[in-house]
Amino acid sequence: MAFGSTHELQTQLQLLIDLNFISETKILPLKELLTEIQKMIYSLKTSLKL
Repeated sequence: MAFGSTHELQTQLQLLIDLNFISETKILPLKELLTEIQKMIYSLKTSLKL
């Protein structure tokens, strides 16, 4: 569920860029953090064998 939420947020961030609400340079740090969070969730899931 958490992993799906990160992908939903990733989509929403991309929409902000595509609709010109914010520049990609301003979103980039958030996208990088989101990628790190996705990696952490995946690692946790793998370690728990879910």
